[in-house]
Amino acid sequence: MTPSGRLLARILAAVAANEGDVKSARLSAQRAQAAQSGQAHGPLGYGYDEDQRIIPEEAEVVREVAQRVLDGETLYSIAADLNDRGVSTPGSGRWDSRRVERAVERRDRLEVVEVVETARGDAAVKAAVFARLLRRAGGTPALCTASWVRDQPWAEHLMSGDHGVDDSTVARLLGAAGIPADRSFWRAANVRAMVRRGSLCGWREFSPGKRGGYGDLVSPGDWTPILSKEVTENIRRITDRPSTRRGRDPKYLLAAILKCGKCGSSMAGSPTNNGGYRYACSKQPGRPHTCGGLTIAGPQTDAIVSMAVIDVVAEAKVRSGAIRRRSGAAAAAAESEIAEIAHLRKHYGSEFAAGRLHRDEWEVLREGWAIRQRDAERQLGQWAPSLETVLSDVPRKRADIEEWWTTAPMRQRREIVRTLIESIEIAPRGKSNNRFDDSRIGEPVWRA
Repeated sequence: MTPSGRLLARILAAVAANEGDVKSARLSAQRAQAAQSGQAHGPLGYGYDEDQRIIPEEAEVVREVAQRVLDGETLYSIAADLNDRGVSTPGSGRWDSRRVERAVERRDRLEVVEVVETARGDAAVKAAVFARLLRRAGGTPALCTASWVRDQPWAEHLMSGDHGVDDSTVARLLGAAGIPADRSFWRAANVRAMVRRGSLCGWREFSPGKRGGYGDLVSPGDWTPILSKEVTENIRRITDRPSTRRGRDPKYLLAAILKCGKCGSSMAGSPTNNGGYRYACSKQPGRPHTCGGLTIAGPQTDAIVSMAVIDVVAEAKVRSGAIRRRSGAAAAAAESEIAEIAHLRKHYGSEFAAGRLHRDEWEVLREGWAIRQRDAERQLGQWAPSLETVLSDVPRKRADIEEWWTTAPMRQRREIVRTLIESIEIAPRGKSNNRFDDSRIGEPVWRA
């Protein structure tokens, strides 16, 4: 409580803080050196086993997902399809401490709850309790005996003391007894994280403060790749675009393309009570400029606009590339900007890890790069691909185009419409009757 005592405390605190900084810098340098040498940082993840060998079934899923991402499918639709087909997720059916903890919290796996809450007492009692619970939970009766439990490699911790059993030990116990964990499901987020990983192309990724799938590819590893580096880099560019992260596939062909003839606002699609859908100018809180007083039937409007689009797509001069509806120069510049930022992160990250760059300087650089990358990603999100790109899978003869259009995915058809058409104005309804009036659909504003 004296001035000299407080001075000493401050000095000791400063020395301790310096030791922490030195230790942190040394650890960062060690990790950077390991990354530069291509050493794997823990397990390689989905597609590989613990010995870094390829698992053929999982590798096939990886290649399929990669190709579907490159073909323009949404992460949400890929995840939904994998779940419908029953494709296992990383770690699906295997117990870990988090799954045990969730089972206890929800109390939806009573055998797990009972293992955690009632296994106390001496070694003989614990072994007997575990054997009984495992048999009741569905384990192999011939294995689930007290002597079998005591002979397991994890039993030493299990039998020592009178404390409860930790979740990791319970997970190993349930796995050894052949009791499967609850199935987990694919989501857009874990599909994205899985297919972006550098380990899939045989490269070690590294970037301080980032998780797997989001670091820079710094050096080739010594394991067998599933994908090529070029494919992984293309997937990362695609999944970095804001438009790719939106999730669900579009439901309505002309949403936001149709414009209200009264107020000029974009019209949105919505279902109707008879099982159909319509486009409407919606009056919503926070949008005072919308009138909310105009609607038009969806199926008939889609059919008319689709015929106009098919007529344009069938034109030889459009298909030959003589007419360019949208330039990809902005997208190329944005992707070049993102690649340059990645290079800067890699270079200065190594400098920081080696102690040649102060932490404050590193943080300032990272903040500036983050702003530049957000601007580039925003540009990519506003960019529509060139016409020749979106028409690459479309037939050339008009009759074939019409047949293809009826079965093509909504996302692909909508991409073609957005690339060709800027907007279409819908005029207000006349006073005569409530029948559909195609004269209300204005001439499309084609992109130059």
